[in-house]
Amino acid sequence: MTLDTKQLKTITLLYVEDDEAVMKQTKKLFDKIFKKVYTAQNGREGVNTFTEYQKEIEIIVTDINMPELNGIDMIKEINKYTLNIPVIVTTAHTDSEHLMNAIELNVDK
Repeated sequence: MTLDTKQLKTITLLYVEDDEAVMKQTKKLFDKIFKKVYTAQNGREGVNTFTEYQKEIEIIVTDINMPELNGIDMIKEINKYTLNIPVIVTTAHTDSEHLMNAIELNVDK
């Protein structure tokens, strides 16, 4: 399987991560891969950014454990606007409850 990086350059991403150092490093990489990258530092900010730019954002990458609103609850809020947006969850958690919640919300990876 080959990855078409030209296709990725047409996609706008919302990246939600509360760890500032991780966000900065990952955003540098994402900026090279995607057309545009919006960032948010917690779930509440993620929902606000999504609602502001929802016509542009085509995929979400989010952490689960964040202040103000965790990633799972953020996805629930965003699903009120659309159920068609792919979501990739990044986490250090091995808790099966988080996994089951993500599956119920149609998280892709």
